[in-house]
Amino acid sequence: MEWYAHWKIDYENHKLRHDENIGNVHIDELIGESISCEICYLIKDTPEVFRKFWKILQKFEYTIKDYNAETIRALLNLLSIDSEERNNYTKGRTRDALDVMVESIRYLKQPVLREKGLKIIIIVIMMDCIENDKEDETMDRLIGNKELIRYGYILENWNVNIRFGEFYEWYKEAITDFIECKD
Repeated sequence: MEWYAHWKIDYENHKLRHDENIGNVHIDELIGESISCEICYLIKDTPEVFRKFWKILQKFEYTIKDYNAETIRALLNLLSIDSEERNNYTKGRTRDALDVMVESIRYLKQPVLREKGLKIIIIVIMMDCIENDKEDETMDRLIGNKELIRYGYILENWNVNIRFGEFYEWYKEAITDFIECKD
């Protein structure tokens, strides 16, 4: 996981700046360097919905250590996005919020799940466990899932439908272009 190696270096360098510059640098100057910093993004209040989400997420990825205010903010942003837009996790506000969430989490070591898998699991937890209150069904379906274990991510039906829809739009355009060229 290339993303984890970059994350770890950025986080450790940022922590060194905090340690070396105690008293010399104001926290405001360090904010933005590493969104996983627990000092720069101090938790003031943890909503109950986040506690539930965090408890479930830790069951899927045991390498997750801790979170900060940015992780909470990213989850609340995801919850504010309508489900249609949120289903396509590779675009727009959903992608941005998921990127912040994955980068703001602190890890014990390199996660078992790939970055893509972590993002899909976050969306599934939000949709099935938080919004639809199907925690038990979701846990039974996903814990021990062979696809998740083998590849580090899963493809949910909604994800396949989005991908097929994008392919179909491309296909209609490609066939039209091909027929025009043939004529």
